[in-house]
Order: sequence, then structure tokens, then C-alpha cells
Amino acid sequence: MSFYSVREMAMRYPSFSESSLRWLIFYAKQKCFENCVIRPPGTRKVLIDEMEFLKWLKSGKANPHAIVQCELPKPKLTNKPKLQEEEEEDTLDQDEFELV
Repeated sequence: MSFYSVREMAMRYPSFSESSLRWLIFYAKQKCFENCVIRPPGTRKVLIDEMEFLKWLKSGKANPHAIVQCELPKPKLTNKPKLQEEEEEDTLDQDEFELV
């Protein structure tokens, strides 16, 4: 496993500039790039895992025009009781309305 700084990754892979790598880091969740990013605790330094980066490239998610669907956490479902107003709205019939 090799970890590189943004500058080092840009030198190893010249098709990705420093600014494009920083953009990917900023939008890591939307671009499914978060597995590539390593942030050591207690520092501002950001490293990129080269193996994960290559997997990300091969997956096709690097294409800026591709519709990317990352695996997002599923929303939690809650059994929230309906409010009284919501219950009243559900019971309205069409007969109660007049056409003008």
C-alpha cells in the first residue's frame, strides 16, 4: 500500500492536476472518492491511497459525464405517529368540494 500527498499523486499521474485532485477530495462523497482519501487524525494533511485510487479509476466512476451512484447509507425509518392535522387531511372526500 502506498499513500501519497496530493502533489505526489499529481506527479505520479500527470493526467490529474493538483487542483483536480483537490476538487475530488472536496467532493469525495458525491464522486465515490472517499475510499481513496486518508486524513490522519490530528492533522490537516490529506493522503491518497494509490490502490484505492486505481480501483476507483477502473470502476468508471472517474468519468465526469457518468451518472455516479455511490452506496449511501440507508435512511433510518421511524414509526412517527401522524399529527391530527394530517389525519384530517386524509379523511377528506371529493364530495366536500364544489367546482366553480
